[in-house]
Formats: sequence, C-alpha cells, structure tokens
Amino acid sequence: MAEEQLPDEEEISVIEEEDVSSEESSESLDKELVPADKKKKLIMIAGAVLLFLMLIILIASLMGDEEDYSDDYDYSQELDTSLQRKRLIPPSQLEVMIKKANLLYSQGNKKEALHLFKQIAVHSESISFYNLGVARMKNGQFELARKAFKKAIAQNDKVCVSAINAAVCSLKLGHTKLHKYYIDLASSSLQNEHNSPLYSYYKTLIEFYKNRPLEALSSLTHQTSKYFQQQQNYLRAKVAFTLNDALQASTYLEQAINDDDLATLGMLYARLGNLDLARKMLLKALEGGYAPIKNSLALAHIYLKSGAVQEASTIYKSLYDKDHKNYTTIYPIKVMLNPDQFDLKKVQTAYTDRDYYDDAKNLELILHFAPYKIFDALDTVSYIKKGSANIYIDDIEGAKLYLSKSTRFSKVNQVIASAINDVLNRKLKKGLKKFLSIAKKHPKHAILNYNLALTYAKLGNLKEANIYFSKSYNLDAKNYLAGVLAAMTGNVVGKVNTKQQQLFKENLAKEIETADIAFVKALSAFVDKNYPGVVQWSEEQKLTTSMQHALILLTAKRLKNDQLAQKFSKELISIAPQDILAHLLFIHTNYKELPHKEFSIKTLHYLKPLNLSLNDIFYGSHITQSFFVEYTFLTGHLFDLSKKLEDQLAVENQNIEPIMQALAYSKIFLQKHEEAYVLYNRLIDEYKVRDSNTLFYAALAATGADHHDNAVALLELANLKDRFNQESRYALGLLYIENKNYNAAATQFSKVIKPNFFSEHFTFDIDSESLDQELIMLK
Repeated sequence: MAEEQLPDEEEISVIEEEDVSSEESSESLDKELVPADKKKKLIMIAGAVLLFLMLIILIASLMGDEEDYSDDYDYSQELDTSLQRKRLIPPSQLEVMIKKANLLYSQGNKKEALHLFKQIAVHSESISFYNLGVARMKNGQFELARKAFKKAIAQNDKVCVSAINAAVCSLKLGHTKLHKYYIDLASSSLQNEHNSPLYSYYKTLIEFYKNRPLEALSSLTHQTSKYFQQQQNYLRAKVAFTLNDALQASTYLEQAINDDDLATLGMLYARLGNLDLARKMLLKALEGGYAPIKNSLALAHIYLKSGAVQEASTIYKSLYDKDHKNYTTIYPIKVMLNPDQFDLKKVQTAYTDRDYYDDAKNLELILHFAPYKIFDALDTVSYIKKGSANIYIDDIEGAKLYLSKSTRFSKVNQVIASAINDVLNRKLKKGLKKFLSIAKKHPKHAILNYNLALTYAKLGNLKEANIYFSKSYNLDAKNYLAGVLAAMTGNVVGKVNTKQQQLFKENLAKEIETADIAFVKALSAFVDKNYPGVVQWSEEQKLTTSMQHALILLTAKRLKNDQLAQKFSKELISIAPQDILAHLLFIHTNYKELPHKEFSIKTLHYLKPLNLSLNDIFYGSHITQSFFVEYTFLTGHLFDLSKKLEDQLAVENQNIEPIMQALAYSKIFLQKHEEAYVLYNRLIDEYKVRDSNTLFYAALAATGADHHDNAVALLELANLKDRFNQESRYALGLLYIENKNYNAAATQFSKVIKPNFFSEHFTFDIDSESLDQELIMLK
C-alpha cells in the first residue's frame, strides 16, 4: 500500500472515573481517624453534607455561566441522577476526607474542618462537571461536553483527564487550535498524575495526539495499570499502524475486536497480504449489516486482488444498479504498474521457479519454430494436365479455365516465395504486407492464409493468427497443421470453435499414420494436456525439425522432467544453432538453478563464443525480443542492449519499426516510461503500427508515465483490435475504477473469464488518505 499518514479525525476512548479502583492507602487512613462505634453515623452525616454541598455548588455554578448551556435541559437533575446511578464520585478519597473533616469538627477544630469541607466541595464540583462532560461526549454533544470539561479544569482538579477529553471534543468540532491548547494543557498537568494508576494511559493519549507514535508506544509498553485495556489495545493498534507495522496493528485489534471492527480488521489483513482472511472478515461484517456500501466496495477490491475478477465485477455492477450516490468517494484507488516485474530479485526468483511457460508463451515458442509452406508444384502440374486433357476432348472453355487457374496460382506462388524470403531475412513486417496484398485478391488460398497466420503469430498477434489458421483449415481440410494451430490459438485468445475442433479430430482419426500425421496428433495431445502422449510420440518417431524438438522440450518442462528437457534443449540448438531463442531456452533449462552471480557469468561465457547476430533482436519475432530483454535484465545488461538498439535505430532507414518496438519494450523494463511512451506514440502515429500488442504496451508505458487518460484511450483501441486480451481488459477495468466509472469497469472485468487471474503488468493501491481514515477507528 502507499505510505500512511496519521489521520486527523480519530475518536479515542472516553475516560470514565468509575472504572478506576481506589488506592489501598485510603483504607488505613479510615481506620486511624474513625472510631468503629461511630462509623455508621459518620457515613450518614457525611453523605448528607456531601449531597447538600453538591446541590448548592452545582446550582450556583450552572446559573453563573448560563451562556454555556443554551438549551432547556435540567443539568442539575442529570448530575444528581447520574451520580446516584453510577456512583461516579469515587468513595475512596472523598469519604476519607469527609470522615476526617467530621472528626475535626466534632473535636472542636472547626477552622480546619471548614477548610477541609471547602476542599471537598471543590473536588466534588470538578468531578461532577467532568462526568457531565463524559455523558455529553457519549451523546455526541461535543461543544457542550467541551464546556463541561472546561469547568472541571477551572476547579484546578482532574485537569489532565479533562483536558484530554476537551482536546478530543475540539478535534471533533474541527477546532485545531483549541485541540492543541488542551493537549498542551494535559501535557503540562501530567506530572500531577504521577501516582495515578492511569498515568501511562494519560501519557499515551497525550503523545498520540501530539503525533509522537514512538513515545506513545513506549508508554503503552510500560503500562502503570491494566485499566481500559481494550482502549489501550486500540491505541496500540493505531500506533502500530502509524509506524507502518500492520502485523502488530492487526494483532492488537484482534484483542479489542467488536463486531463493527470486522471490516477494519479485514482491511488490515488485506494490507498484510492475507486476502483470504480479509475476505472472510468483510463477508462477516456484511452479514452483520455493518456499512454495506463501504464494505461491499472493499470486498470487491479484495476480490480483484485475489484474482476473483468475475466476483468483483458482480459487486461493482450491483453498486451501479442500486444508483448509490455516495459510494464513488469511498476507497478510491490508484492504478500503477505491477512492481514485481521490475524487481530484480523477484524476477530472478520467478525465472528460477518457472518449470513451464503459460499457454500463450508456449504457443508463441512453438510457432516461432513452425515452418512456412511453399506452393505445391504437383498441384500446378495437375491443373495443366487437366487443361491439356480437356483440350483433347474438345472442351475448350474447360481447358481455358484450368489453364487460367494455373497461371493465377503461379503468380500467387511467386508472391508467397518472395514474402517467405523477407520473413526468413527477418523482415517480418515487409513479408506481412506482401501476404496481405495478395490475400485480398486470393482470399481462398489455403497455403497463403496459413503463411499469413504464421507471420501474425511471429509478430505476437495471436488473435489475427487464429483467424487465418482457421481460414486455412476450412479451405483445406487436409491441412491438419493449420487445424491444430487454429485450435491452439483459439484456446489462448478465448475463441474456441468447438464445431471446427470436433470435425478436425474426427478427420484426423481417419488418416493413415504418417510422420506428419503423428506430429499433428502430438500437438493435439499437448493442447489436451496429454503430456505422456507427447512423450510417447517422441519415443516412437524420429524428430527432424526444430518445431518438433521445441514441442517435446516444452512438454518436458510441463512434466518437470529436467533430464528430458536438458536432452532436447541440446538437440534444439544443434538443429537451430544460429537461433537466439533456441539458446535462451537452453540457458533456462540448464542454468536456471544457479545463484544469480554464477548464472550471469556462466551464461555470458556460454553466449560469447557463439557470435550470434543481434538481428534476431532488432528484427526478429516478438517472443525472441521479449525473452532477450528479460535475459539482459536478469544479467544486468539491459542498459547495454538499449544503447545498441538506439545506435541501430540511428542508422536504420528502412526497417525502423521492429527496432523501435524492441527499444520501447526495453525502456519499459528500465522504468524509463516517459521515453517508452514517446517511442510507442511514434510507432502508432507516424508508422501506423496499431496492432493490439503495440497499443497495449503503449498503454502500459502511459500508465507508468502517469498519463492515465491516454492509457484508457490506448486500451480501448487495443480491446477493439483484440477483445480476448485478458490483461488489456483488466487494466482498462482498473483505470475505469480510478475514474469512478464503476459500470464500465464491471463490463471490462466481466470479460476476464480466466479463473484466478493475476495481472503480470498492472495492479492498484487504495488511496492512503482514504484508507487511513477507515483503519483503526478508536472507540
């Protein structure tokens, strides 16, 4: 959470005199001064004298300061009734004083007795006004309570405790100067309470309201009594929270918990990261009917943090549907980039613990090694033969038709060959443009659609890849590789074509078992998470392509079979020795367990003699760029890579876009978000690069650079391009909450269908000022 500050409006425990027991010494004085046979009579006399004096003094005092109490309430009656009911005047000190005064009077020492009776009267008056202040304070009549405490202070007795409560009343009324005055007064009179069992409690309250949490903690730790233990637990919880110790705060709040504190405790659990306990506390608070709007919103935030995005969406929508006008001011959030992605230690830990990649990364890795398809020359020859044959049967129009088809297909094949050549030379964007240009004229060309899909996949656009893999398979039901890749991309982007997948499996089952068919079946087994089936395929077939080796390597990682993974990581680099991604997979498979320093030295020593071309980073596939940026971040060489990209960008005059994308991506991980944002804006505005990935990372950079409104616009565009991107939906939902547009946020979150969704890139914090006002409400 963000840095906490001590809130200005907190209600402290009201100090009540009846909770404090008498001193033992008073009993001994009683025994010395009062003979046993006169004890009962003296008590009766003392009581009568006391009540008479109190009544006179109270009536006179109330009449003498009438402007302080402008209502018509009978305060003298309230005091009399309250004192009789609660015995708010402690018997210890007053009764001893009264007995002593009576004894002196009966022994003829009238002067001293009258002096003592005067002290009794003053003391009684101060206690009465103090207790009146307590009663008014409990009723929320803070101005009347303050004036009552002021009168108690004027009697020069109970000054410290009356001043503390007067300070609280002033704070409640917003009188900061009066608050400071009374706290200073309490502090200066604290020495008079040195022998009081409540000394430490008074000192704690004074230090607390002086905003000196360490001093307050000291007096809480060295308590002079166990009185007001629940209130002291509240104070200790608040002090701990002020000192950023949420664990201690929750521990002491647990000891003083009331039903209306359940939500507060839940939010403390959330701050500690115990979201399960936080959720339980908030649900319990809601069951009890406590603050339903506030606690519902808190619960929705907790659901978001715990990955239950759909449940959060339901709550946000219900709040909007109920048309509450005040909930938008409760628990405002601040959207930020997930700090874990920039924390080197956490990235190292994640890298070491990564036994396998998620479905999207696995798919990108497999597709990185997937082959392009060239035209089938036999098909072209067959068209020519058919044309010739038709000529022989005098079917001239039919012959022209077949010959015309062969000519057109030859032109398509020429463009396909040229585009594939661009792609193999790492000119992915140039190749994509050629594929798209010819696809407009020949939309039903199965091989063309397959190659177009594969190029989109290498650029990281799995949504478009899914569209064209599906088209390719629909155009040629024998193109089983396109069929299984359509299923794989569909699962990742959330566009599952159940009918197509069922037809694909039925047709595949009927095919004669060839090496190509067996490989497609292994891919299908991987999709179905039948990893032993993939291993069995690898044992029965001779693997010849990099795509096949990548499949079994990723399967071994899923099975946590390190020995098998290491074997195939070596075979993969033997087949693709110049492919940087193949070497990065080898590094992860073989060196990920090494300590960080040793990992960096070993991997750099491994890569240095290979003299691999950085063109794969400058112009290569999306997955290669992202993996290499992660690797250089891990080894502390990301700044060097960024500098090389800048140098390359300065001299490049043709294939600028991929270099700029790689540079912008590296700037994000260097946390130079403003620079990344500028680069992405250039890509979008000048070079018209507007695929969903570019728009998403531009929004990520905008968020990091604190351009949240721009981030919203970019994410809205990204969602139009790819409505199945869960990260993009989640990020946009968070930004809508930040803008208090809960209905729009609920719509975005409802599209995040992945259970237990945790964003890799975005997170949020509850505004610290708002949260501090809600946490640890002292009673």
